Amino acid sequence: MRQRQLNELANAFATLAPDAVLLRKEAEEAKAAADELASFQTRLEHARAERVANLKAQRAEVEERTRRENEEAIAKLEAEHSKTLAEESARAAAALAARKAKLAADVDKAREERLKETSEMDKAARDRIMAEFEAESKALETKLEDVRTAQMAHMEAKLAARKK
Repeated sequence: MRQRQLNELANAFATLAPDAVLLRKEAEEAKAAADELASFQTRLEHARAERVANLKAQRAEVEERTRRENEEAIAKLEAEHSKTLAEESARAAAALAARKAKLAADVDKAREERLKETSEMDKAARDRIMAEFEAESKALETKLEDVRTAQMAHMEAKLAARKK
């Protein structure tokens, strides 16, 4: 509509005004149109730059929030992993201590029984039987410790696999 009004005004000037005035008026109109176009393009460029900046800021905010959430989740998983490892280690240690205590009680009881059995034997036979008994006890303790070590290694491997 505005363009039509400008065209009508230009036609009216063309019919009423002399050529020099007409040329000057067309030059002014062309300059005004060029200025208006430049202003419009500047506003468009400014609006586009502002939108791009806003989108970049939003993307950076989302990336930062996601990074923080991921770090928190990883920290939580690592804490749970450490807690589980500590709990299972404590359970295994308690079970081992209970086994050792039972083994020690069984060994003492067996020693007492062997001493009673061997009290009537000569000293050499009694020493030989007691040495065998001690060797068997040590072998049993060593085996128990090996089982515990294997269980701990298995448990740590299982937790490490769960962590991955």
